[in-house]
Parts: sequence; C-alpha cells; structure tokens
Amino acid sequence: MTMALSFSYLPPELQAARQTLSAARKDALPTKDARMGRVALYVVLLAMGTLGGSVLVYFGIVSPTDKDFWRAGLTAISVLSGFMVATMVFTGKIETAKSLSLSELREVAAKSNYLLLYQIGTLANHLACLSLMLLVPSITVKWPIVGPTIAMVCLALFFVSIVRSMFIPIQIIELHRFTHAALLRDKREEAKRDANF
Repeated sequence: MTMALSFSYLPPELQAARQTLSAARKDALPTKDARMGRVALYVVLLAMGTLGGSVLVYFGIVSPTDKDFWRAGLTAISVLSGFMVATMVFTGKIETAKSLSLSELREVAAKSNYLLLYQIGTLANHLACLSLMLLVPSITVKWPIVGPTIAMVCLALFFVSIVRSMFIPIQIIELHRFTHAALLRDKREEAKRDANF
C-alpha cells in the first residue's frame, strides 16, 4: 500500500517514464530469465572491469590524481553518450512498417524495444561513469585513502560502457537485416506480379 501511495505522488513526467519503461520491458524482456540474463551480463562485465581497473591502479598505470587521464576519459564517455542518444532517436523508427506482416511488425517492435532498453541502460552507465570521472581527482585530493577505490570503480564503469557500446551496432544490424528481408520479399512479390502482366 505504501508503494502505491508513493507512486501516486510522483510528478507526471516520472509517472509517464515509469509506465513507458515498464511497458517496454514487458514487450522486450517478457520473462524473468531474460531480465536476469541482462543483469548477469552487466555484473560479469562490471567484475571484469573492476579486475582490470584494480590492476591498472595497483601498478600505477592509472592514477586517481591524473587530471589529463580523467579529462580524456570524460571526452570519450561524452562522445559515446552523444552517439547513444543519436542512436536511440533512429532505433525506434520503422520505415518499412507497411511492408511487414502483423507478426513481423510485432517481432520488429519487440526487437526495437529490447534495443532501446539496452541503449537506456548503456546511457545510464555512461552517465554514472561520467559523474564519477568528474569527481575522481577532487575526491582523491580530499580523501586520498578512497581515491584508488573510486578510480577502480570508474574504470570498471568505463569498461562496461565500451563493451556495451560495441554490442549496439551489432544489434542495429540485426534489426536492419530483419526489415531488409521483409523489403526484399515485397520487391520479389512485386516483380512476380509485374512479370505476370
């Protein structure tokens, strides 16, 4: 009951965002196994990034106080975030919708929702990484003892951002291949009709 009450006092923008994400999640990740698989992959990538980050910090290859390194990281993550937003704008557009059958359109819509949710998760990871990268040098100056730990977490998030960003073009190719197959089918049928006249 308290959960229902707390949601009723949310501003309309947050209520709409919650409902939209919930509906998209049901379309794209309908099963608990699918959702758990996505979380498991994120945790594995984060663990790999943490391991790599701890090695880089331990051997002094990356320093929590190296402002030039963190600025370069900020630039890279900013570029990736811009790419993510631009990709999200075009992912949901289905220009071939008229060529698709109802079942194909449902499948393309589910794939698009899946890809959009993946991109939202990747963008959220980018923003978390960006926020920490902004703070690493300042935190290290103020509390030197936690600097290496924050740097490792930041490097882990950076690793996750890079890997997740690498998957997105492959997912977009998958989506385009599906719609292109439907277009080719339509063109073949159109060519057959024209040949029969």
